[in-house]
Amino acid sequence: MRINTESTVPVYLQVANEIKKNIKDETLKSGDMLPSDRVYCEELGVSHMTVKKAIDLLANEGLVIRKKGVGTFIAEPKITQSLFTLTGFTGDNKSPGRETYSKVLNFKEGHPSADIAKKLMITEKDSVINLKRLRMINDDIVALEDAYINNKNKRYQEIMNHDFERESLYQILKEKCNVELGLAKETIEVSSATEEINMQMEVPLGKPMFYLKRISYNIEEEPIEYVESVYRADKYIFSAVLTTQ
Repeated sequence: MRINTESTVPVYLQVANEIKKNIKDETLKSGDMLPSDRVYCEELGVSHMTVKKAIDLLANEGLVIRKKGVGTFIAEPKITQSLFTLTGFTGDNKSPGRETYSKVLNFKEGHPSADIAKKLMITEKDSVINLKRLRMINDDIVALEDAYINNKNKRYQEIMNHDFERESLYQILKEKCNVELGLAKETIEVSSATEEINMQMEVPLGKPMFYLKRISYNIEEEPIEYVESVYRADKYIFSAVLTTQ
């Protein structure tokens, strides 16, 4: 690792970029512990504050994880989620060594607000099922989903008979309610963690988060679900393929 003292690039950023290179070429792998700040200071001839600033940057980007009293470790690779598939959280995160499950915070039938009724193209007197869950991967809270399912005329009342700590909502809709999802309209914003998110997802205030809103439709283009989700920006990358057509 070399530092160019004549470069216009700040020294802390050079240190961070060198560590990123080591992660990319797998000199440093997931789970590896970084050398101590003192080692970097001695090897590079830089101050403790410079090294700390570099590590802070890497931590904010989700590339390293600090464990108090133990050390700093290379984080697991971020999860890449395509914006062109409508498979739900369980389907999106199906991978060897990756266990997904949920903690249900709210699961009840009721009436929608005016805003949600409009999105689902129903009235405020109609029925919706609200399913709010923390989504987990290998014991880490990675997302919070607050879904409203169109239950007009009790058409999807079967949902209330299932345990969504482990079961997939989209799978139940397909297998038990005969719903074929056709498309979804989704928006994504980046903002910081609020006090509510801090409490529910156990992330620091101000941490970058992805805020998603989605309306899912069946093949007849009827709105089936409206969901607001919050994903950890240090855990996820959202990808899309763009064309000129």
